[in-house]
Amino acid sequence: MAVRPQSIDYARKPKIVFPDAAHRRKVEEAAVEFVKQHLTRKGYAWEDKQTSNCGYDLLAKKGTAQLHVEVKGTASEVEHFFISSNEWLNSHPLWRLAVVSNALEKPTLSMLTKTQLE
Repeated sequence: MAVRPQSIDYARKPKIVFPDAAHRRKVEEAAVEFVKQHLTRKGYAWEDKQTSNCGYDLLAKKGTAQLHVEVKGTASEVEHFFISSNEWLNSHPLWRLAVVSNALEKPTLSMLTKTQLE
């Protein structure tokens, strides 16, 4: 006896829902704060550059070493994020992407170079 595949009811198909702006802001703020604390523990001084439109959020300095850190946060454990063209075009050897997963509950950090993203 042949088994016929069930038809898909597209009206019942799950939809991707993006959180509202207030929730996204809360996640991003928690992620940035977590990265600031991480950098401080690693001996870096940091300067907030979020309003500078320079392609990164934090300028981290330790002696003569510098890192340009772009922070992305997620509320889930999945590292899913968007990088703007400005962020990508301004990435260079000093640039790092700090991805904070589960930013609101139990944050975890992945620090990546541009090469690791390509």
